[in-house]
Amino acid sequence: MTQKLYDLGCPVSDHAQILVHLIQHAFLNEERFALHFAQSKNRQKKWGKQKIKNALKLKGITPNLIQQSLQSIDQDEYLQTFSTTAEKTWSETLEKNFWKKQQKVISKLLQKGFERELIFEFLEAKKED
Repeated sequence: MTQKLYDLGCPVSDHAQILVHLIQHAFLNEERFALHFAQSKNRQKKWGKQKIKNALKLKGITPNLIQQSLQSIDQDEYLQTFSTTAEKTWSETLEKNFWKKQQKVISKLLQKGFERELIFEFLEAKKED
């Protein structure tokens, strides 16, 4: 928010007063933002928890609040999102060589922020198919 005030050309001497006013009147609420951010990035962008965590860190959210927001994501919904994303990625990867295809899928799922354990469980199931 401070950066936005700079961008708008607001005098630096007024920043503290404006921020206090916004917080007192519930226009700025870091907890509400973090919870909404985590849930919406998972639902809409299909991001994994690692990517959400890193994005919240970049936004200056405290580690406790990051942990709380990641826990607010429904685990069943998260696993369903992962499963759908992994299957789609697997089917869209056109590599013929199984090992190269596996590496490409791992790379794409890691970029989306999913945990290595989930990815390797998915790939183990694909080996058995």
